[in-house]
Order: sequence, then C-alpha cells, then structure tokens
Amino acid sequence: MKNQAYLHAIRLLTKRNYSKAKLIQKLKQKEYTPTEIEEAVSEVIAKRYLKEDEYIESRIKNFMRRGDSPARIQQKLSGEGCHAELETVLSIFKEYEFTSNDQLGQLIEKKLRSTPKDLVDFPKKQKILQFLASRGHSREAAQSALEQYLDT
Repeated sequence: MKNQAYLHAIRLLTKRNYSKAKLIQKLKQKEYTPTEIEEAVSEVIAKRYLKEDEYIESRIKNFMRRGDSPARIQQKLSGEGCHAELETVLSIFKEYEFTSNDQLGQLIEKKLRSTPKDLVDFPKKQKILQFLASRGHSREAAQSALEQYLDT
C-alpha cells in the first residue's frame, strides 16, 4: 500500500500548487514521520507533480499584480521558503512588459480614485507614500510617481 503521506500530498496538489517547503509544512501538520514526508515529497518531485518553478512564477505574477516591488517579491518568497533570484523576478516583469513605474501609477490611481487631484493635501500624500513604501517601493520613486500623477 502507498505511503499515506504520499496520498495526502497528492490530494493537496490536486487542489492547488505548493512549494516544497509549504508541502512539507502541510504534511508535518498531519503528523507524518520525517521519513514518510521525505519519501512522499521525493516521489511527487520525481513524478513532476510538484513543480516549484511554476509555483514561484505564479507567486511572482500574483505579487506583481498586487503592486509589490521586485525586491519585496523576492523577500516574500524567501519568507515562504522559496528561492528566487532577483533576476528571475525582473525577467518576469520584463516578460509581461510591466515596470515598477507602472505599478506605482496603478497603486496611486487606485488610492486617489475618489479624490480630485486638487484636493490632495500633505497628510494624504504622506499616507500614499507610506502605502507605496509598504509595497517595497523606494521613497524617491514613489514621490516622483506621485508628483507626476498629480501634475497630469
């Protein structure tokens, strides 16, 4: 009979993609032994059921659409136990013809959608700059993009 950890891993992977680290974490939650987990993970990798590259690419696209900067995306992936070089993140940005300036413009537009440009006061600007910084964008780039948005 197949290893129960392997069968559980298959069930998990039929629902969505996981990174290797996240799959191991899920299997540990079910209290499988380290040996069972290692065997299960090795088998799903060997059979190409676990495709970490595809998982990383989909996470990068997801973070990119949310407005996270390339450096922030790399940091978040590291926090998830995935290893992605900054060049990988930047190549996906390039592939989709998406830049940090595009992101900044979209985020600013989203935040100011209901506010006329001439009514944006200093506290509102600071709040937007703080929000953009929380997405990993540099203060200078955010300030420049905000000024450009308000000048148009």
